[in-house]
Amino acid sequence: MDETKDLSRKEQLAILVRYVHGSVIKERALGTYPMRSLTADALSTFIINKLHSLGLDWQNCVGQCYDGASVMSGWANGVQAKIHNQFPNAVYIHCYAHRLNLVLIDSISDMSELSDFFDTVQTLYNFISNAHTRHEIFVAAQKKT
Repeated sequence: MDETKDLSRKEQLAILVRYVHGSVIKERALGTYPMRSLTADALSTFIINKLHSLGLDWQNCVGQCYDGASVMSGWANGVQAKIHNQFPNAVYIHCYAHRLNLVLIDSISDMSELSDFFDTVQTLYNFISNAHTRHEIFVAAQKKT
């Protein structure tokens, strides 16, 4: 699971499952879902209810994977703790894709050219996304090209 803002700047929760069918490991995206609240209570309740509504049995869940944000990974009150309290087989694992991202960020932090590039991209993103009018103009320019 991971949450992010979509193009319209609404919070979305992406849910993916990895499972074994026969002897083959498979992974499927179940969808993205708009979220009004990003508290651990709201997220864990939504995740549990969504997987139940899709007919997935939590008793078969042996893991849950999120980023390291405290709302997700918190050992006492994070999403993983709330789910683990109800479903003890669902062991938390820090997402390897997020770990790789952290390693890459740390690796390039000493390279001034790359650091400057990503700082510029982040500043541009912040500038465009922090004002509704600028964001609309940017989207219109993208559509035009």
